[in-house]
Amino acid sequence: MALDSAQGGRPTLVVSTDPAHNLGHLWRRPVGDDPVELAPLLRGLEIDPGRTTDAHLSAVRETMRRLMPEHLQGEVDKHLDLARDAPGTHEAAVLERLAEVLEERDRDELVVVDTAPSGHTTRLIALPELMQAWTEGLLRRQDGRRSSVRRCAVWRPTAASRRRRT
Repeated sequence: MALDSAQGGRPTLVVSTDPAHNLGHLWRRPVGDDPVELAPLLRGLEIDPGRTTDAHLSAVRETMRRLMPEHLQGEVDKHLDLARDAPGTHEAAVLERLAEVLEERDRDELVVVDTAPSGHTTRLIALPELMQAWTEGLLRRQDGRRSSVRRCAVWRPTAASRRRRT
């Protein structure tokens, strides 16, 4: 599809999100995380999930270190070290990298995404919905705790509760 588009005169970028990349094998040349020319009007890149995840977590770590008090730095590091292999981390990092590629591409360039077999691709595509549900669950839990705190803050002891304490 990508080659056909390029041969038809349209600038095209093929992006592989498959952890078992094959663009380099198909074109008999090194293809990495930065676009390289594969043929006239055709560029390609292979997103490296490990490198992408490390870069993503490094940026998050840097931000968290600026925002969190110094005495919590160790906890931040421990959490992010554990998060590296948590479900969805690689997929989130790959989606973020894919978004960067789309923003950085030439304006008229068609982007063709070469994905892994169906299981990996389904997880990649489903991630935004999964993350939304997870985030909404956290927010509901946080709201529930806030309302509990508010109820405690306005609680006034009654005569019966005072008698029970004595």
